[in-house]
Amino acid sequence: MEFIDAKYELLKRGQYSENVGPRDVAAATSDLTIPLQLREARLTVAIAKAQGADTYASDTMEKAAADMINAEDSIEVRI
Repeated sequence: MEFIDAKYELLKRGQYSENVGPRDVAAATSDLTIPLQLREARLTVAIAKAQGADTYASDTMEKAAADMINAEDSIEVRI
């Protein structure tokens, strides 16, 4: 077993979304009838896209897109 000394810094609340335009943040989080987890997932995908994840992690983003479609579909069924 090998121990790893990982170093990290927590970001202040809201700081993570500074690279995403206000419209993208509003579009992802404004509908309060949608569960919080799905609104957070939408914002996470928007942040990832703003950072170029489509280019640098295309496989992961394709999986995230499929997962988002499934999540959105399951919410539509419940509403």
